[in-house]
Amino acid sequence: MPANRLLIIDDDPAVAKTIQTMAEGFGFQTEAVSDSLEFLDRVSAWRPTVIVMDLQMPGTDGIELLRGLSALQYAGKIVIASGMEGRIVEAARRLGDERGLSIAAALLKPFRVAEFRAALEPLLLPDQWDTPDALAAAIDRHQFVLAYQPKIEVSTGIVVGFGALARWQHPTYGMIPPDKFITLAEQTNLIDQLTDEVIRLAVADVAEWGSETAASLAVNLSARNLHVLAFAARLNLRCAEARLPVDRLILEVTESTTMMDPVDAMDILTRLRL
Repeated sequence: MPANRLLIIDDDPAVAKTIQTMAEGFGFQTEAVSDSLEFLDRVSAWRPTVIVMDLQMPGTDGIELLRGLSALQYAGKIVIASGMEGRIVEAARRLGDERGLSIAAALLKPFRVAEFRAALEPLLLPDQWDTPDALAAAIDRHQFVLAYQPKIEVSTGIVVGFGALARWQHPTYGMIPPDKFITLAEQTNLIDQLTDEVIRLAVADVAEWGSETAASLAVNLSARNLHVLAFAARLNLRCAEARLPVDRLILEVTESTTMMDPVDAMDILTRLRL
């Protein structure tokens, strides 16, 4: 699920391919273009985190490209890699800074792999999705989706139910599985919000299936959910709003954490059974 995207603009395909190969070895996803219009389109659509650009291009030049990046309010890092003499490269670097761009490095061609690595490695973004703020924002922005695993009666082959499996559809890192974020939710007291979001999605989906199927739906609960005494009432309200019979919803308590208060947990579980 890499978030590091590097876009190259260079009129020499061999140079562009060499830079791609090196950058991919450092952990980047890469694309290369040689046309200025295509370059600006890819910046807008692909949102590269790093750009490696030449200054001398057929039909345009790096100064014009820097102006275009400034107009797009590009917020990523820029590495200038040019065969022009040093004073011109340094002038381009200062101009980029003046236009509000982040010029991370300026390399003179030909450069060594070690120089390129030293310029690029500090620009690699760390895995920043696994933070409480990122998870809270994902819940608020409804970035979670459900995958459904069928439960089949072996003797008849009939589908009798489904298990709901939460997935975080991250706009940058792609589909993140539950084993990557459930522990974070439990450790940061976001598990209640996350469970409410999963149940909201599950109840809506089961209600949409309608009366054509009597299949049940199983949803995981964390033991950490069993401390809010209003949980059963909230769940009942969700089902009522979707006109979903509560007996079609199965709650499976996971064993990833211990119950915070066994008495409250028994209170909530008993109410759920009722």
